[in-house]
Order: sequence, then C-alpha cells, then structure tokens
Amino acid sequence: MSLPAVAIGCLILIATVVPSPAQSFFCDRPRKPYIPSYSTDRSGMERAQDDVEHYTRRMKEYVECVQNEQADAVDEHRRVIREWNDAVSSYNNR
Repeated sequence: MSLPAVAIGCLILIATVVPSPAQSFFCDRPRKPYIPSYSTDRSGMERAQDDVEHYTRRMKEYVECVQNEQADAVDEHRRVIREWNDAVSSYNNR
C-alpha cells in the first residue's frame, strides 16, 4: 500500500471516529422522584409535586437525547456500510 493510500485511510478513520457536535457521549437518565405516602403533610406534597415536575422536564430531555443517539447510531451504521461497500467495490475493480 502506498503512502497516499495510508494517509487517505487515516483521514477516513479520523472522520468516522471523531464525533460530530450533535453527538453526545452520555444521556443522563433522571432519577425517579420520591413519591410520598398518603400520610405526608401539605408541604411534603408540594415538594413532591415540584420534584415530579422537575423529573418530567428532565425525562423529556433524556428521551430526546436517547432518540438523537439512536439517529446518530443509525447514521453511523449507514456510513460504515457505505464505506465498506465502496472499499469492496474498489478492491474488486483493481
């Protein structure tokens, strides 16, 4: 293999390994909030309501993150398959 081919191969590898800005490395799943029992006083219920509302907002963000990760994974898989098919085609045509 010639040096330019190695350099091109390295560029392809770098382009596929380095994540895009849209990709994240971790979707932070929120913890389930404490749900008080029936014996809790009013202030305890109000705190719990705030916690559940915060949890709901964070869970929506988490679900969106997971959906984005799924879309990124599908895109990456398609790119890998396309690159593989191109490599096989180039190999077969030489």
